[in-house]
Amino acid sequence: MMYGDGEMQGVPTAEECRAQIDRLLRSEALRHSASLKKLLEYLADASLVGKAHELKEYTVGIEALSKPSEYDPRTDSSVRVLAGKLRQKLKIYYAEEGAQDRILVTFPKGRFELEFARRPAAPSKGVLATPSPGAERPFWKVAAPFVFAVLLVTALYALWFREQRSAATPAPAAYPSPEFEAFWKPLLESPEPLVIALGSPMFISLGPDYLRIPSINRWEDFEGKPKKRELEKRFGIERSFPRYDYTGIGEALGAFLLAKRLTPMNADLLLVRSILLSWDQIRSQNVVFLGSAKFNPQIKDVPVQLDFLDEGGITNLRPQPGERRIYVKEAVPGSERLLMEYALITRIRGVPGWREILVLGSSSSPATRAAVEYVLDPTHLKQLHQRLRQPDGTFPACYQVVIRGKFRGDVPITLQYVTHHVLRGPSSKTYKSP
Repeated sequence: MMYGDGEMQGVPTAEECRAQIDRLLRSEALRHSASLKKLLEYLADASLVGKAHELKEYTVGIEALSKPSEYDPRTDSSVRVLAGKLRQKLKIYYAEEGAQDRILVTFPKGRFELEFARRPAAPSKGVLATPSPGAERPFWKVAAPFVFAVLLVTALYALWFREQRSAATPAPAAYPSPEFEAFWKPLLESPEPLVIALGSPMFISLGPDYLRIPSINRWEDFEGKPKKRELEKRFGIERSFPRYDYTGIGEALGAFLLAKRLTPMNADLLLVRSILLSWDQIRSQNVVFLGSAKFNPQIKDVPVQLDFLDEGGITNLRPQPGERRIYVKEAVPGSERLLMEYALITRIRGVPGWREILVLGSSSSPATRAAVEYVLDPTHLKQLHQRLRQPDGTFPACYQVVIRGKFRGDVPITLQYVTHHVLRGPSSKTYKSP
């Protein structure tokens, strides 16, 4: 709906609407989320010029949230998630700090258009003060029952709202140990959501069929090659396409475990496919990559020099005395069922212009889950904390840790620290013990 300069009964002017949006953007309810502020400001601009009714989820993702052009709302629900959070934040704002605001902003479900209205005027006090013909009772006797009723209803509503709010937003759970807090708090205290990026293996779309070639995960390594033309001819199609719609079971379970453990601490998490993650997001938000560098190609370009790579097994590029150069898995003979496998934990922080990056992955999907379980276990984090402590009592900003897991039925049974390297990079920053 467009808002003109003339004031109509119940319809605020455009200036009043924009002033109310500015008030919301400065509010405590939105103070910790730049993404929600961007979404609110974008929707307000579109609504006030009468274009919001034309908005689609894809358009909002591209224009408001800087999604890449290949963003697909069918597989990336982040826009819908943020829209739901914005609706909840508006309700919280008007129930608390905006309880006396004259302009009401609502965000109805099912569309991307904000609605603006004036708060209904309170009933005139003079009505209560006017006695009935012939009545001689003083005003306070006439008004007292009404005032009492209003206070009672208000108190009951406040009690109900507090209970609903407590149920919807429980108090943050305490960190289970100092080491757990030292590891996770820097990632969770950012005003932006913590991005959980799922590794995205490339499948080849051949008409109604999908094909996975483990040795190929980049379309440029397949496009124009004889193998591509051979497959298209065999399947009777004119053209094949890359698809990144799937992830490994270890990555999926890892994302579930992270959400289950961190959400009670009021962690704001955003789940995306790594193929859709832009470099602007990687630099401006804390990111946890799940899976190997093969399925998360951005890992190869992080702003530090990596000592370990995990493509087809973990390779130690700079072996220290007593360390292996290659860490190879063990599987049940004649099958892919794991008996023993290695995983990498890579932590990058303190690099100027970048937020934090955490990589939990392995070339084997079950071992990616093992890496997640390791960093969610207070006992393992305590041991890691002791290993990483430097002689001066500080901890490195950037490091890689190799862990080993024993598996039964592709489920990690035991996890063990193997070795770690402090990484070289543009940051020499260290962190004190918590």
